[in-house]
Amino acid sequence: ASHVLCALVEKLTGQKLLDYLKDQFLRTIGFSEESYIMADPFGVSMGGTGLMAKPVDMLRVGLMMLNRGIHPDDYGKENGRQIYPKEYLEKALSFQTPTAMNSNIKLGYGYQFWRLPYGGFGMLGMGSQNTFCFPEQDMVFVVTSDTQGIPNGTEIILNDIAAEIFETLSDEPLEKDEKGWKELTDLAGGLQIPVLKGLQAGTWQEKISGKDFCLYPNLNGFKRIRIQFTEWD
Repeated sequence: ASHVLCALVEKLTGQKLLDYLKDQFLRTIGFSEESYIMADPFGVSMGGTGLMAKPVDMLRVGLMMLNRGIHPDDYGKENGRQIYPKEYLEKALSFQTPTAMNSNIKLGYGYQFWRLPYGGFGMLGMGSQNTFCFPEQDMVFVVTSDTQGIPNGTEIILNDIAAEIFETLSDEPLEKDEKGWKELTDLAGGLQIPVLKGLQAGTWQEKISGKDFCLYPNLNGFKRIRIQFTEWD
């Protein structure tokens, strides 16, 4: 469904999905300009997966959603800049339809947003590439991981957040840690997104066609794969 929606947006706008979203609001909130979405064999952006962006990009989106469309730099301020329509977000983030996940997380689905426990909502990606927003706790979590093959991987992460963080929250402010803050900001500032280099189809297909590739130990037990192209342009 997400992929079809993406294809419709690209057909109607004449733009790649992420380019369209950058023009609408992502560029305004500081989303990485070099970010991109991988395309399917037909050249359509993969609407349900394949977003290449920095964790801080998703954090900025999450903060904007948590504050109902206010610019993330204005979070907590009065009369902050309204970047995204508040009225639409009220509907998009609320329950619209039940879900059929093989999980205990069955709190419903909004407009491309999952409803979560503890009054939260989120954007859930493949392998638990997730952004969790919790208005009651006033917190946003960005998760980069690989839980493919682990049943209910996202549920495990949510349970850990509840046990290790929510149960220890306090109204008292944390002590300042200037060294730790500098290390974190330096790390975030140095992150880069690898950009795909353009290759002619025949170039890379000739290199990999008919060859065996050994895999790292994995939960599915696959040891090697072979890719075979019979013809290409």
